[in-house]
Parts: sequence; C-alpha cells; structure tokens
Amino acid sequence: PFPALARQFSQSATAAGGGDIGWIYEGQLPADLDGVVKTLKTGEVGNPIRTLSGIHILYLIERRSGGQSAKDDAVLDLAQLFLPIPPRSSAVDIRIQTDLIRTAAEAAENCDDMVRLAKELGSQQNPRPGKVTLGALPPNLRQAMESLPAGETTPVLNVQGGVAVFMVCARKEDTGLPERSEIAKRLEMERLDIQARRLLRDLKRLAIIDVRI
Repeated sequence: PFPALARQFSQSATAAGGGDIGWIYEGQLPADLDGVVKTLKTGEVGNPIRTLSGIHILYLIERRSGGQSAKDDAVLDLAQLFLPIPPRSSAVDIRIQTDLIRTAAEAAENCDDMVRLAKELGSQQNPRPGKVTLGALPPNLRQAMESLPAGETTPVLNVQGGVAVFMVCARKEDTGLPERSEIAKRLEMERLDIQARRLLRDLKRLAIIDVRI
C-alpha cells in the first residue's frame, strides 16, 4: 500500500503520516505537481516527477468539488413532529392529521418546544433523531432543509407512514476550508520538510567518497 511505502522510503516530513499532505486546493502545489494531480483519478498513483527539490510520486486519495457536494456535507441537528397516517386513510383523516401537526409546529419556537409538543401529540417517532448530513436525507427532506436556518421549521412533509414537520436546531456548514488544526499541521509539515531538505543537502556536501582499487 502507498502509505506503507511512503513511511519506509519517503524523505519528506510527511513520511511518518504515510505521505498524507491533507486537503489541498487546485493551484496550491507547484505547477509541475499540480498539473499531474489534475490528470489523476481517485485511487490512482502518478508516475515519478523530478523537480528541483527531488523526485515526487503522487497518490490521489479523494477528490472533492465545490457546489452541491459541500452543501450535502452540512451537518444538521434536527427535531421533529410526526403523526401517523394509516394506509387507506380517507382524505378527511389525512387533512385532520395534516392540520393538527401544522398547528402544533406553528406553536414551536425552539427545539425544546418541538420535544414537548411531540409528547403532547403522542408522536411515535423520536422527537430528536440526532445529527445527520443533508446529503443522507430523502430528496423531499433535503430540498426542504437545504437552506433552512436554525430555529425554523419545514412545511408539513409526507414521510414514510405519515406526516412530519422538522426543525433545524443547529447546522454546521462545510465551507470547504481546512480547520485551524489542519492548517497548523500543514505548516509544521512544510517546516520539517524544509529542514529535512537542508540536512540532506548538507550531508551530501560533507560526504567523503573513499575509492580503493
């Protein structure tokens, strides 16, 4: 595997981590390396590249594009109200359940209210289903919550077995930017890499070749 080979043979500061340099943006690497990255497919290893600093071999672990993929990675903390609608329910029964859950949702100002109202309605679903990524939701729920701010509720939605209203208690968007800890780690790796190159250069200068015949 590539990480094992990197740990064994690489002279870069990233060797201890299996050669992993973390997430990078297009254009962040030197031009000769960046050009190769653009041609690689996920899981593909590139050919050796000779540069002024040495020979590089690149392995593309994963590629992420912006736009919808970043939105789908948003983490939502949800609360819900749920009322069942049995099969073959009449239109009148469906309207009664829909109006009931809509009225209850309008009285909710926060997620604690949603939990309280769910108990009052005798909801059969957990009122706090927990955290979920936007992309993991069914299409109708994802569309309803894609731009829904925290503290707001969705319209009444048809879900399996009944109708539901969701409130976003909190949401954490994936901005695509690296975390502070990742930036610090990357800078430290670059610093160690520079030191390693300088040490290797000095060792080459001090090397004595003893030729015996």
